[in-house]
Amino acid sequence: MGRKGEPVCSDAWVEIKNISEKTVKDLNAILIELEEFQTCVLPVDQNKQVEEWLKRDVILDKSVFKMHPSIMKYITGYKDRDDKKQVVKVYLHGDDKKAENFFKECCKISTDTYFEFVNVERSKGKKQEVEELKQRESKAPAVDNSTRKQLKRIIQEYGDKIYARHSNVVGIRIGKARRVGDTIQEHPCLVLYCLDKFLVPFGEKPLPEAIAGWPCDIREDFVRFGICPNRCPASRQNLPDPGCSIGIPSDESSGSVGFLIESKDPLHTFEFGFLTASHVAVKRFEQLYHDEKLLSMHYLKLNDHFIVHPSWIDNGRNDHRIGKVVESFCGNYGLNKIGLDFAVIASSYCRNGGKETLKVAKEDDLIIEKDIVTKTGRTTGTTYGYLMDDSLTVKVDRSFLSRGYFAFFNCYAIEDIPDDQPFFLEGDSGSGVYVMENGKPSKPLGIAFAYLDSQTAVCNIGMIVDKLDLQIIRYLENKESLETFEELKISDEKMEEKSQEPMEES
Repeated sequence: MGRKGEPVCSDAWVEIKNISEKTVKDLNAILIELEEFQTCVLPVDQNKQVEEWLKRDVILDKSVFKMHPSIMKYITGYKDRDDKKQVVKVYLHGDDKKAENFFKECCKISTDTYFEFVNVERSKGKKQEVEELKQRESKAPAVDNSTRKQLKRIIQEYGDKIYARHSNVVGIRIGKARRVGDTIQEHPCLVLYCLDKFLVPFGEKPLPEAIAGWPCDIREDFVRFGICPNRCPASRQNLPDPGCSIGIPSDESSGSVGFLIESKDPLHTFEFGFLTASHVAVKRFEQLYHDEKLLSMHYLKLNDHFIVHPSWIDNGRNDHRIGKVVESFCGNYGLNKIGLDFAVIASSYCRNGGKETLKVAKEDDLIIEKDIVTKTGRTTGTTYGYLMDDSLTVKVDRSFLSRGYFAFFNCYAIEDIPDDQPFFLEGDSGSGVYVMENGKPSKPLGIAFAYLDSQTAVCNIGMIVDKLDLQIIRYLENKESLETFEELKISDEKMEEKSQEPMEES
């Protein structure tokens, strides 16, 4: 061709190259789907499958765990794909050698099985490779809205299947970076949190490398509700403030008061109260989860669910009732599967004084990965964190005495601030989380109810407030404490440093 044809030819080659690269990407996505389909349709030896599943029951009588409550969970499986080394991994709340020895004595296993005992509190120690990935992810370009919505739909569609097929998985969220061999690649992905990324439970397949064509990054973590039996101080008995200790009568667990509320409907059975977590306030909350019903539409409404302040264990094993539960839900609400863990508590005592009404934060108000949030809880007091995601899903296992788990979708993920105290610990469940504006808590975001190693799961309360015709209030007598928030854990330098981080890195 002549000179005039050269640029045309050059443009054609570019177009052909782009089409070819897209074709390769599409074919890879199809290949992944076919491989997933193949694993589903391959015939399974039922007898062998049952034999593998039975290997999990290394403790036949689960009631013996009542004698050692420090044992939180255990998993069994193969640690090495080639050698198929059989492992029992036990998770403990603290160091408890008696519990370790007890577990070994009660175990029904082969002699070549290895034991691993993990103190979940000590395991929070920062590993270099984990911190390196977190640093790279924090500086990676933000996930655009279109991709974020697509990944949220995938999590909703595949989340339950992943939890059902892989007992090792405890959480899923959208990520911006993943580890590939010895390198870290920055691009949108799905983060799968699991108990052990090298252990394959008996009767299961390895964790997926991709879901619906999107790559996965496998990370280790441990999830639990933020409710605990430790002592803590409390304030006024009749009128608890946000963050105060509360609980169920004669029950050793404790939680936190969340947002103070009032009913906008004069026909409601209560005028004043507060929000907290369902698993803090309702003794048999798992029934609400199982039946997917509000308390007002469940047979449990026939019972009185009283709340004490402080909690029974924090009050010298004495009960001081200050209200009762009038509504609650635990599970995923509506077609959009909004994870909720809340209880509405009607106060038995009147509260007077000046107050202001607070508007719940809407989606358009939030800046994911930039907003700073705060909460006040029974255990950790006032803490701060970063709003990192709005698509976190977590799976919390039930007790040893009842199989199954609780899965919550579309939760906010709050990341701990590096070198600061944890945002959330046991006993903080039910605490209200606020978005910070001008250095002070401004708009209510949600209720904190569960936590991983460095992240907290928060349920969106916007739907709760609207559906139940409630309004969140703050009494002016508490304004004085707001003025001290800027002097606490976050300095102006930290906030300015975070806001100036580049969105893109060359």
